[in-house]
Amino acid sequence: MKTIKTIFFLVLFAVLFASTRTSCSIERSSREAVRAAAEPPAAKAPSAPPAGLSADEIAWARYRAAVDAAGKAHLARLDRIYGDFLRGLSEKGPSRFASVRNAVPAIRRSVSGFKTAGKMVKDITLDQAKGGDRFERRLESLLETPFVRPLARAREGIFADCDTCAARLAAEARAYREEIGRAQAELPRPLQIRANNKGFQALVERDKATMREFASKARETAVGVALEAAFARSTYAAVRKLVTILGGKAVGKGAITVALPFVDGPIPVGDILAVGGAAWTAWDVHKLARVLPDAIENQLRATVDQTQRDTLAEAARFAREAHDACVASAVELGRAAAK
Repeated sequence: MKTIKTIFFLVLFAVLFASTRTSCSIERSSREAVRAAAEPPAAKAPSAPPAGLSADEIAWARYRAAVDAAGKAHLARLDRIYGDFLRGLSEKGPSRFASVRNAVPAIRRSVSGFKTAGKMVKDITLDQAKGGDRFERRLESLLETPFVRPLARAREGIFADCDTCAARLAAEARAYREEIGRAQAELPRPLQIRANNKGFQALVERDKATMREFASKARETAVGVALEAAFARSTYAAVRKLVTILGGKAVGKGAITVALPFVDGPIPVGDILAVGGAAWTAWDVHKLARVLPDAIENQLRATVDQTQRDTLAEAARFAREAHDACVASAVELGRAAAK
């Protein structure tokens, strides 16, 4: 009986000992697996050039690998510059036009009232009958400072961003050319001549010219005095058309004008401005004064909206063309450098 108990306890001890060793082994393996997953993988050693190559062939293979790596990094940086510009355009572009929109209600108030409508009618009628720019001068006094100039400045801000984008692309292209130059400088002299051949040099000059071209385009696209004047003319023409359509009056040049005294004085209902068969009564002007402020406000808001859409689209198109030209030039340059 004692023998049986002894054997039983020996077997139980052996089982417990084996289980403990297995558990410790599993825990140790688990810790090692976690530590291995946390540690970064060891960097792979660069593959050695194939056996049997000459020193020049080995140098050229390493040069081509360096140019290829530099080219891939360069293209990634070009994409990043382009992406940064588009994000900035989407986030900040509309805010540049916000101040112009905010000024529209004040402009609406400045063109409200019977007297202002009467003066506009008189100016348009006299301009059509006798020639001149009375109406444009009046609108300029109302719109130039609060509307036309801020609208032009908003566009200028967008294209200043285009100029910055072009400068960043040009700097990146220059850095890529310099990186290729450093790789070429490490080659033996005969291989330097092979790498920096006339075809490669011609592509370098073309790449520089491409960068200059887009920098120039960015400056030329920015709004200047001429474009500011074009904004003014288009806005004035739109408002003139509004006044004429709303009043339903049209006159021809050379017609004879009759007095319109109510423009600068009280409102005698019987007074008439008659020109070339078209007659403006005080009642006509009164009806015009009621709808003109809303119509002008809508026209100005539409002008801001359209200008914003056109400007942002133009800026995005410029950046895309500049980016694509840089990419195409870089690919050609990389191929020629390691040909």
